[in-house]
Amino acid sequence: MTHAHQRLSRTEKDPDRRAEHLFAAAVAPDEESAAEVEAAAERRRLRGALNEAVDGFERAAQLSPDPAQQGRRLGIAAVVAMVAGDVTRAENLAQRAGDLAADPAGRAWVSELAAIAASLTLRMEQGFCQLLPSVEEMAPRDEMVFYSLTVAAHIAYYSGRSDFQAQLADVLAAVPPSDAPTTIFRERVRWTIDPHRYAATARAQLPTAITALHGEPSEQHAVAGLAMHLDATDTAITLLDAIAHPDRPDSTVLQGGLAAADRAWALFDAGRWAEARQGATSVTDDLTQPPALLSHLSSRLLLGTLAAATGQPDQAKTLLRTVIDQSHAAHIQAIAVRAQWACALTPLADNDFDAAYALLRPLFDRSGAPAHFHVSCYYVPDLALAAVRTGRGYEAATVLDRVRNLLGDGASPRVRQLLHRAEAHVHSGESA
Repeated sequence: MTHAHQRLSRTEKDPDRRAEHLFAAAVAPDEESAAEVEAAAERRRLRGALNEAVDGFERAAQLSPDPAQQGRRLGIAAVVAMVAGDVTRAENLAQRAGDLAADPAGRAWVSELAAIAASLTLRMEQGFCQLLPSVEEMAPRDEMVFYSLTVAAHIAYYSGRSDFQAQLADVLAAVPPSDAPTTIFRERVRWTIDPHRYAATARAQLPTAITALHGEPSEQHAVAGLAMHLDATDTAITLLDAIAHPDRPDSTVLQGGLAAADRAWALFDAGRWAEARQGATSVTDDLTQPPALLSHLSSRLLLGTLAAATGQPDQAKTLLRTVIDQSHAAHIQAIAVRAQWACALTPLADNDFDAAYALLRPLFDRSGAPAHFHVSCYYVPDLALAAVRTGRGYEAATVLDRVRNLLGDGASPRVRQLLHRAEAHVHSGESA
């Protein structure tokens, strides 16, 4: 059979079929054959045949006599597997590539892939700890560290951990000054370290970042994510429509479905609830994905929030209880805080302000500081309403003052409007 494939590889005119015969005929590593198999895999990737492309890059790695080339090809296979939504396979390929990486940039790259896979499968701390040593090694010598730091920033945001923010700040301080223009990746990292201080510069950077996009899905998703955090909601929807609109057959697989889940939340924030429900349902109904994914957790949270907001308390309770249990177990504070707020929507609608207060007060610590440095700030007015109606106006005033001091001039127009609403509730309690 090997001889037959050797003969066919010499006569086959189609380059993709020739690559298949070369792989089948190989009896030992061969760089020339590996290069042809890699080229065929790249053509498959460009055609959108992502799973076939992953197979091809992995075969090219198997044929590579040079460990560095083998690691590079496994790394490419991991990236394509991630784009294709096969998170488990991507993590496996990244680990194999990491075993072969010899330089700091290579180690950071494969650590980045492994960290993405860990975060998407609800292992935030593992992902952060996998990534940080390689970016610390890379930081003093390479501006490209910001690509990897963006992944660490994503994990720090979801976990809400101040120690992660502090470690990011230490790495950022080790990056030497550069005359190069500040990139959106640097701004994303700086915003995560101190979202209120760097919000204005991040907003100013958005138009330039959008203009510089070339259709690469993960970069487009990263820019859209920052736009969502900055409350540039319409911008985020436009960016996410291009990569995660339900009309796309692969809408629920990019980054394990997280782009589609983020799009659904952006639609919710824009008041387009029917579309938001459709988007979240498409993620949770995708049986090709494992259920323990960040995208599924986020989408179930959105469906539970919609159920609570539209008067379906039993459905909301079932969905949100599961989300809270999973997010606490995985230490994903951004999800847990949002779910806790969603649980308060039903008692708020029923004028059961004692129950609402009990759910909302833990979103801020005893001093009034937000439990999650960003998400909690959106829920000050609902806490203020519940506090004032239960004779705890002083608690509302304490939280409002603390959040305002933290935000400074960094609040978005949306958040400023919410804080004005909270202030109105506080003043209504003072005049009662």
